[in-house]
Amino acid sequence: MEFYNVVKGTSGSYSRSIMRLKHHLMEDDAVIIGAGKGFVEAAGIGTGDATDCKWDSFRSKFFDFTVQYGIQNIKMGMLYPFLKPEERWAWLSRVIWWKKYETAESKVYQKLKEILQDKEYFIITSEPDNLFVENGFPPERIFETEGSYSKFQCDGKCDSNTFLNREQVEEMMKSQGFAIGPVGNMYIPDGVVAKTSISSNLIPTCPICGGHISPNISIDNELVHDDDYYIMNSLYDNFLKKYDGKKILFLELGVEREYVEDIRIPFWNMAGNNLKATYASINLDGTYYPTNMKERSILIEGDIRVVIKNLTQNIERAVEPTS
Repeated sequence: MEFYNVVKGTSGSYSRSIMRLKHHLMEDDAVIIGAGKGFVEAAGIGTGDATDCKWDSFRSKFFDFTVQYGIQNIKMGMLYPFLKPEERWAWLSRVIWWKKYETAESKVYQKLKEILQDKEYFIITSEPDNLFVENGFPPERIFETEGSYSKFQCDGKCDSNTFLNREQVEEMMKSQGFAIGPVGNMYIPDGVVAKTSISSNLIPTCPICGGHISPNISIDNELVHDDDYYIMNSLYDNFLKKYDGKKILFLELGVEREYVEDIRIPFWNMAGNNLKATYASINLDGTYYPTNMKERSILIEGDIRVVIKNLTQNIERAVEPTS
């Protein structure tokens, strides 16, 4: 990993930054996007994390876990020391269903797809929720580096395979009293009291060794990289090689600090080694750039939703939002 003198800041006026970014989106040979939790939140989809503005969405699905265990967000629940596996899997099944199987179409995803429709692009994301594919992006262009909520993995790492989980998770949801609506929305029918545990016979085990399993996501266990991971990693590498030395826009959307080494620093490395490349970052929590790339950086500290909207409008209509 290379080390940089890093500065926090923006790259001039909002309107000028929008104009520069739109120019590169239109004119560069390829676009590589690194998307994080901030992009999901900007799309209006609740993440259930501590900073999530969609608290009502979390509360409506996990109200009883908040009352009984004091769990305030997804991360707290994932690390909570449940005493019984029936309780742990009640929690996990709700998280998995909410994050993966509830339909979550978003105008922000659709606007981004519109922006990229005539471009060569690839997307790498730290979010294991499959939302890009659900919003119509080609799966062969999406590399989810942190696993997938749709899969289980063996805790004992007996095999590099992962296991699709929809049917098992749905049974766990029903065991707690939930019903599943026509668009995958989970809800408690009138007169039913939700349970914070599942039936013991529904606790999933590894189909190979019979041992404990967990969701195939990076939380408190080592992530298993299955065949899908290596296929997408190879496609991503091939895309990078194809456009090596050409005009590339490395566009970072809402990447959180936990994934600086996975997305931001590799983007800095690749853009820094290619004098035809441009690095851009849109983040509500602040933007950073290496001092040696100041002239080739576009930095917008603001709401991704507003920026994406402005990028689809005429340049003359792109005005700086009021705080």
